[in-house]
Amino acid sequence: MTEALKDIYSEQFLDDFCQQIIEQDIKFEAKPFIQELLTKEWPALTVRQRMKKIAQLLGKFLSGTYEDHLPLLLALHQQNRGFAYLFFPDYIGIYGLAAKDFDLSLSYLKQMTAYSSSEFAIREFIAVEPERVLKLLLTWSEDPDDHVRRLASEGCRPLLPWGSHLDYLISRPELALPILTNLKADPSLYVRKSVANHLNDMSKNHQKLVIDTCRHWYGKDERTDWIVKKACRTLVKNADPDALKLFGYEIPGQSFDVLSASINMAEQQVTIGEKSHFSYSIATTISNQTPIRLEYGIDYVKANGKTSMKKFYLTDSLTSKDHFDGKKTISFKNLSTRIHYPGEHSLTLFLNGQTIAQTSFSVIQ
Repeated sequence: MTEALKDIYSEQFLDDFCQQIIEQDIKFEAKPFIQELLTKEWPALTVRQRMKKIAQLLGKFLSGTYEDHLPLLLALHQQNRGFAYLFFPDYIGIYGLAAKDFDLSLSYLKQMTAYSSSEFAIREFIAVEPERVLKLLLTWSEDPDDHVRRLASEGCRPLLPWGSHLDYLISRPELALPILTNLKADPSLYVRKSVANHLNDMSKNHQKLVIDTCRHWYGKDERTDWIVKKACRTLVKNADPDALKLFGYEIPGQSFDVLSASINMAEQQVTIGEKSHFSYSIATTISNQTPIRLEYGIDYVKANGKTSMKKFYLTDSLTSKDHFDGKKTISFKNLSTRIHYPGEHSLTLFLNGQTIAQTSFSVIQ
């Protein structure tokens, strides 16, 4: 069985970590710390909940004051880097707001972000004093360290996965735009991915703002163009007409026609847990270089018997081809992100956001 991500916090991991703390804080009591972590509730906690519990108990078991803890934790974080150690900045997110020195906490978050990421912890400060923190993030967007520049964008993403949503920025997305503008041609792909994801978050509630921003940015720098394409992925997937127009995806019937299109499942019945495949064929009147985006969508049956469409990418290119053919394998194995239910499913083929062919099939137990 594949080990769950949260199981990185084994007793051996915790014991080794506690021994490192003792080297810095001889009053630290490892056994009670681990016992209080590994209560009967521990197995049910998610990975982020486990991180926060570790951070919370560090504040309880470390000797001295909050200000004493910060340099100790920073030194430990420099020795222990990566995803598993997100609880270091989490500690500041939990205890920093109660401390008297707001700026000191943010200074340590800035230093720690290079060793894991402070993107979750800094949101606690944004929620309390958004304008003050956003002003600081704007200065960080010009920092020489790409980890800090990424934090400037990632830390204020309105819909950060696994992070608390920032209602202040969901309703006022334009306040983050100066930060993103500073980063729109960043030399670091690590930073550019964050900017694209930030704008994609924003597009889910403020389509016009994102389209207007991307239209203004597009076509001036190849690094910015990469951001714009990634930022508009949800809008393009949802066939937003302004997003399609921005990238030159024309609706069939404008500069070209679809002569024929078909999509066919290999089996009309698919058993949950197994795989199947479909084939597709498209004939068009395309003769010149034309932006083409092909997708397929499955209307999955949900637990309540209703259906929900999920789109998947096939190809995206600038082409003068007039025929498109292909096959694709689909897995109906249950995953943590998708549980399959029996019932009638539809399979749809999309060209530049428009439905051009459709079929149906059954999923059975």
